[in-house]
Amino acid sequence: MGVILRKRKHKDDGTFSYYVDIIENNQRRTKTILKVRKGDNLKNKKLEADRLLIAFLDEYESIKQGKVPAYKKDVSIIDYCDRYIENYVQTDINTVISSVKKFRLFLKEKVKQEKLTFPNLTEFIVENFATYLNYEANLNGTTPAGYFKKFKKILNCAKKENYLQASVFEDVIFKKKPEASEKVVKKQILDEDEILLLWETPCGNNEVKKAFMFGCYSGLGMAEMFDLKWCEIPDSILSTFRKKNKISIRNKISERMLFELGKAGSGDELVFNLKNKSTGKNLTLNGINGVIKRWALKAGITKHLTSYCGRHSFATRLLKNGVNLKVVADTMGHKNINTTAKYLNHVTDLRDQATAGLC
Repeated sequence: MGVILRKRKHKDDGTFSYYVDIIENNQRRTKTILKVRKGDNLKNKKLEADRLLIAFLDEYESIKQGKVPAYKKDVSIIDYCDRYIENYVQTDINTVISSVKKFRLFLKEKVKQEKLTFPNLTEFIVENFATYLNYEANLNGTTPAGYFKKFKKILNCAKKENYLQASVFEDVIFKKKPEASEKVVKKQILDEDEILLLWETPCGNNEVKKAFMFGCYSGLGMAEMFDLKWCEIPDSILSTFRKKNKISIRNKISERMLFELGKAGSGDELVFNLKNKSTGKNLTLNGINGVIKRWALKAGITKHLTSYCGRHSFATRLLKNGVNLKVVADTMGHKNINTTAKYLNHVTDLRDQATAGLC
């Protein structure tokens, strides 16, 4: 193998790059390792390029031998996670952030080593983190499994970048605790009488009220409600897509719900004004949930309602009315019919409770 450090000019403005010219097995490839801008200290940049070349050679030889490069051994996992988040652009970034927060707490509380480096990460530690998420992190439902999945995604990226060996995490299988593996939806569900009560009860924020009730009649979540425009409800047909998975939704909206929405606005006008009056930004989910909580209590409903309960109630209402499971899955925008089946099991439980109480 031949490796030569070379320079490549970019423009006539004095900028250039140092790159590694690699020839191996009669094949040539290049890798840029340092960019130099006009005004940079050329002597210092050349020294930096030489150091990077040594690091590159060390990494290359380490990879060939199946080892972690020396300069990567001192990188803490948390520092790597923070950089991973900085460059993360997918829509589930909040879940990734929450997963890393839990791992940080786990290192502090259980491992007693907040700056744990990759060479010191063992399969035992990864397994213990899974257990921690399940039983000690104050998480419910499928959240522990979701957080662990994101954590393994970060480790897999670190493996690809040669920070660690795959053997410490690839064989660890997350085992859900019994509560997380139940096939019944855990969210609070409104029945028809409670929905009527909410219609009749004034709410501190009428836009939040309309948006929540629209979820009960359309299956949309608050994520879609923030950006819903009137042009997406032509001729009383909701035609939009879910933010989470981009699956299209086409649902007929009832006359009652259309009446409560009031006069339709122009095409690009938002259906719901869910903005903070002071900042002009979208209301936070915590703020919306606070409004819903106070509104429900005023209506005499003691269930723990959140912005997502309208969507869950919509699915349950359809199933109670005998709508086919596949149809419900389509109206909800579910990728997997097993997700919709959780609502069916909830309805079955309600029927079992009702018949078991007969004298």
